[in-house]
Amino acid sequence: MIKKVLYTSLLCCFTLGLFSQDSLIYSSNFKLERHTKSVSILSVNKNLSLEIEETNDREPLLIIERFNDKLESQGLATYPLPQWNESELSLSHFHVLKDRVLIFLTGYDRKEGKQYGLCMTSTLDGTSVSEPRLLQYIEQDFRTPFGTELSPDSSLVLTYFEQNIQRKTDRNVDIKVFNVDLVLQWGKKLELPYGNDVVQINQFKVDNHGSVYMMSGRNPEKNNQRLLRPQGGRYVVFHYNQADNKLKEYDISFKDKQVIAAIGKVNRNNEMIVAGYYSNDYSFSAAGTFLFRIKEKGQALEAAAYMAFNKDFLATMMRSREVERTPELSDLFLDHIFISDQNEIYLIGEKYSVAERVNTDLNTGRPIVELIHHYDDIVISKLELSGKIKWSRRIAKEQHTVNEMDRCGYNYYYDGTLNIYFNDHPDNDKILRENPNVLINSWNGSRSGVVSHVQLNALGEMDRKILLSSKAAGGMLMPALSSQEFRRPIILGLMQNREYRLVKAGG
Repeated sequence: MIKKVLYTSLLCCFTLGLFSQDSLIYSSNFKLERHTKSVSILSVNKNLSLEIEETNDREPLLIIERFNDKLESQGLATYPLPQWNESELSLSHFHVLKDRVLIFLTGYDRKEGKQYGLCMTSTLDGTSVSEPRLLQYIEQDFRTPFGTELSPDSSLVLTYFEQNIQRKTDRNVDIKVFNVDLVLQWGKKLELPYGNDVVQINQFKVDNHGSVYMMSGRNPEKNNQRLLRPQGGRYVVFHYNQADNKLKEYDISFKDKQVIAAIGKVNRNNEMIVAGYYSNDYSFSAAGTFLFRIKEKGQALEAAAYMAFNKDFLATMMRSREVERTPELSDLFLDHIFISDQNEIYLIGEKYSVAERVNTDLNTGRPIVELIHHYDDIVISKLELSGKIKWSRRIAKEQHTVNEMDRCGYNYYYDGTLNIYFNDHPDNDKILRENPNVLINSWNGSRSGVVSHVQLNALGEMDRKILLSSKAAGGMLMPALSSQEFRRPIILGLMQNREYRLVKAGG
């Protein structure tokens, strides 16, 4: 179990008025024990949040601690994580609903060559958890990601295993749809018209009717590659209507443009929105955004459009000569797409690249090559349903590291305004107030850094400020430790060495 490190003066709410007008609420400190396998933070509502810990003991445990609106502990509950057919189970992901929490697990039985996807249902406060229930399994001699998706109204749960490129000729996709009580609504093993060498299904969505959209064309991933090209394979959307057992296909492409990143979402009108970045050639550079909109129930392709980035926007990130010569943003990765209640579409991307640094070992004289990971500017684009760009904004950010990638990147939340949080150099706030388009200082993992908060409203008006000092708060922002429910109250995770604490920002 995680042990609390008591710092009496830090147990209650206090404000760092020097940096922000926000009232920041801090939890007590925690320490990661050797048997801690994973820690997840779930923001349930403004009065309740959960910390879920998984241990790797001989008899692994699931520990759920609940916190009130002041991040004060209200107690914890401990549950055993049983095996499933000789397979050890581990936490995969969560969905927080209005009246329950769905805890998804996965396990692989190497002897039987089976991978399982299961679910435990918890009360919102974590005081009661059901036994694991098998939802789906797949027979193969290797692991593959197990995923779930909620319908827009959160009444249905889609489960699936991603296709794996190791099976080049495999055309089958096994999908199931459950209600929130985990009662199977329908299941189907679909045979697609193409094998894995042509399309690889890795995005799955379900609408409120229980129809399923499947999409091929994986987004490029942030890894150690120093030279990136657009991913191979086709960007295709399949729509399967279980009522009439029909499969439709939509090609996501343009005649003279190259799609380099795409993410699909189903909006509240049950339309499938596919949006992302395109390039004018086969380089990994974004010239602008595109959007495809498929009507409810896959009836027809309603809109297909692309639009170049405005040159005034590009001038905030590039030299004027570069804007005229090659008006594209290199190394821009698409991270998120979300759709507001007003059907406003936001794309969030981050510039990421890898460089080499060569040093010499003084003892042997041999060269030592280090890979330096650069996590730089965040790009926000707001699109209309027609595909037109309403605005694009640069959030100036410079981060670099050799091996602490988990402290780079950012968290985002939406509460009518878009809120971005990231580790930053303390001088950048002043630098950008004097000139918003100037080069800034790079944060390199220093404990003397700050956490910056950038807020954008629906018009693209941006407010940037320092939220807290990492040294005073007792840790640097750890994006993966922060709450991932981007429409719920904001809870950030700060970490230093093996100690961490939670911070509640905003209301």
